[in-house]
Amino acid sequence: MTEAARQSTMTIPLLELEGVSFSFGDRKVLDGFGVSIPQGEIHGLLGPNGSGKSTALSLLTGLMPAQGGRFSLRGKSFRADDRSYLEELGVVFQSPSIDLSLSSRENLMLAARLRGIPKSEVREKVAWALSHADLESRAGDKASQLSGGMLRRLDIARALLHTPSILLLDEPTSGLDEAAFRATWTGIEKAREERDVTVLVATHRADEAERCDRISVISAGKNIVTDSPANLRNQLKADLIVIETQSANHIKDEIQKNLGLVATIESKTSVVIECAKGHELIPKLVANLPHGSLQTVSLRQPTLADVFIKITGSTLDALEVSSDA
Repeated sequence: MTEAARQSTMTIPLLELEGVSFSFGDRKVLDGFGVSIPQGEIHGLLGPNGSGKSTALSLLTGLMPAQGGRFSLRGKSFRADDRSYLEELGVVFQSPSIDLSLSSRENLMLAARLRGIPKSEVREKVAWALSHADLESRAGDKASQLSGGMLRRLDIARALLHTPSILLLDEPTSGLDEAAFRATWTGIEKAREERDVTVLVATHRADEAERCDRISVISAGKNIVTDSPANLRNQLKADLIVIETQSANHIKDEIQKNLGLVATIESKTSVVIECAKGHELIPKLVANLPHGSLQTVSLRQPTLADVFIKITGSTLDALEVSSDA
């Protein structure tokens, strides 16, 4: 799909959720959650464990029944267990669902049979999937012999075998190193270009959210804001000074008392100050804060993780509940 064609479809929601709610007992996981995704977009749900993003994907796959709200595909309401909808869906869960006792090719052949792909098309589609996953040389190897990154690419290629309209990815790069992260995302972006697939990614990684066209910031089961990574970062146009110290609470109070500045606690030992000219402020911080209280002081540009803190008041590493929702 060309960029011009994609832009022309950006106003047409392929997938839309409105007012979706879900609770585990007395605990609300999704509370009036909504999102609208145009065809061909890579859309991220960015939030920490427990924010509700994985629950939203579970409702979309029909694994759990929604308790309220509306789901629509191309403007028409649907239930997540509708067969016509499920045929348009490709899903990759956080834990790979590859059969480790089978080879890469055998896993794809099995998936093709389960999806009801005509026999006349299976060979071509499996060959495409192996090429897409960059696993042609490992086609006959058992999946147990593949690295984590290879397994993830195989899982994604398998989900694309039947040419779905929508690809749902739950923490697709969890546990992967930087090289595997890049290879996985190269495949995701290539699938969008070659198959015009719309991608919905649940992630707690700011660097992963940066690869999306737009992001919905999720906190406590609500969509707080949806925008492009660039527009979200523009909410923090200033420099960020990061202070490492033994007591973040104490240094935050000292910054307020001595310099009249607002600081944000990033962790128990880290404080962040948003300011216009960070290089000019650093000497003042060193001079006005208690001697020996600062371990390191550094200057950096804002990231989506910083934006998340500003918007929600919590970090992407925060555990809002005991397990991811």
